[in-house]
Amino acid sequence: MVFPLFDNLCVPIGVYLSGGIDSSAIGGMVTEISRKEHVKLGNEETSRVTCFSVAFLETSGYDESHVAERTAEWLRVKTIKKIITEDTLAEDFEDAVFHCEHHHYDLNSVAKFAPSTLPQELGINVVLTGEGSDEHFAGYPCFHVEFLREADGASPDSELTKNGELRENLFKSAQQEMKGIWERVGGTVLDNVPAPQSSAGPGAFDTCDTLLA
Repeated sequence: MVFPLFDNLCVPIGVYLSGGIDSSAIGGMVTEISRKEHVKLGNEETSRVTCFSVAFLETSGYDESHVAERTAEWLRVKTIKKIITEDTLAEDFEDAVFHCEHHHYDLNSVAKFAPSTLPQELGINVVLTGEGSDEHFAGYPCFHVEFLREADGASPDSELTKNGELRENLFKSAQQEMKGIWERVGGTVLDNVPAPQSSAGPGAFDTCDTLLA
């Protein structure tokens, strides 16, 4: 059975590949399904899956592009890198803020924005990413707070749903961890102030809790 994404698909596919679990899983599924189901992606000139990644200068201490390259080699796909420097971060900052439509407490989103021009330059209009998995699986401390904020009615047999005291203690611990993180990046955290309601609607709260950036 052909995965619905590839049904009658006649355009090449791009994948933002960091080499981490999330993007590697997406890249693996795309290449595996296309080969197993004999699905041809794009025309004769662009029939392969193309991966896009970023690379920092080796002296920065942040470069992990070798991991993405190793993953792409294992998947047998082409990978194209964009070198990120202080100049490119400054150049892309305004556009990244405009498109993200939220505050930035670091330049992570700007670095993610940087490779977005590459697919367009190569005529690739469909790009898949691993974004969203951290929200689902609590991949970062800020999501731990939201996961523990209230009992999950969809999982009544969960220990965290049945044991309110355990969940509350873990919630407070997660809040303290986030407070330390915000303080380390220069944020000001207000104690004993209710978190403002999110624009997402009643009952929803901002992941920033009581942060004043």
